[in-house]
Amino acid sequence: MGISIATFGFSLFFINSSGSTTILGAVLILFAALFWSFSNLIMKRLQNVNLLHFIVWVSLVPPLPLFTLSYFIETDSPLTLLLNTTTQSWLSIAYVGYISTLIAFAIWGWLLKNHKAAAVTPFALLIPIVGIIGSALLLNEQLMRMEAIGGGFILCGLTVSVTGARISKIFSKPRADVLP
Repeated sequence: MGISIATFGFSLFFINSSGSTTILGAVLILFAALFWSFSNLIMKRLQNVNLLHFIVWVSLVPPLPLFTLSYFIETDSPLTLLLNTTTQSWLSIAYVGYISTLIAFAIWGWLLKNHKAAAVTPFALLIPIVGIIGSALLLNEQLMRMEAIGGGFILCGLTVSVTGARISKIFSKPRADVLP
């Protein structure tokens, strides 16, 4: 029930979409989610592994193929592009590389390793909310009404997902003051 509520809230984000989403972009996002779920399964099964070290070593693999793809798809002069990159862009890259990839993913892996996956994974629903709030605060982007409503539904769905079992137990207990 909670996931359904959150999915509905997430779908409200697309109402304000400018229509610039491509089929390829949507497919790549879906594949990213699929492979993220695979990595969650792998991290859940790892035993006696320092997850921060694991993330560092795993992060050494993607730059070379991505640099090659960028060379052939985006620009044939990557060094010029790198030399002309702004300070704000380098800070963004540092944030994505260190904070949201290394630190956050290592913490996420630790949570998966030490707690039930069903208790941890619903909190991934906070990702779009944090992104929208961050862009509003840091980049002065306007928060649209539908995004705020969608975020509210996502939070409600997360609450139901996390506390639903406890709430259903409360309401399913027989009351002593009611006569049969």
